[in-house]
Amino acid sequence: MSCHELGEAIAQLMADLDEVADEDDFGIAKQLLIDLARDCQPGARTHATRLLQLAADLSMTEESLRGIARVVKPLLVNDARRLLRRHGRLP
Repeated sequence: MSCHELGEAIAQLMADLDEVADEDDFGIAKQLLIDLARDCQPGARTHATRLLQLAADLSMTEESLRGIARVVKPLLVNDARRLLRRHGRLP
């Protein structure tokens, strides 16, 4: 999985979280990102870690992450949904 593909998978996760929104979504999204990074190649893992650090540094809100997600064309819908299902967020 390339860094670009990882970014697109993250965007799809955020879009899917819109469908199952609750107050814990931001924390869930971060955990899903960590889990996704674990499943990826080392370069993608580093990219995911940097994205998490950037989000923390900017004190990004769930809504701002969703805004970023909306401009990225999702390519890895099935992988994102698989992760959401693994965490009980989708049936």
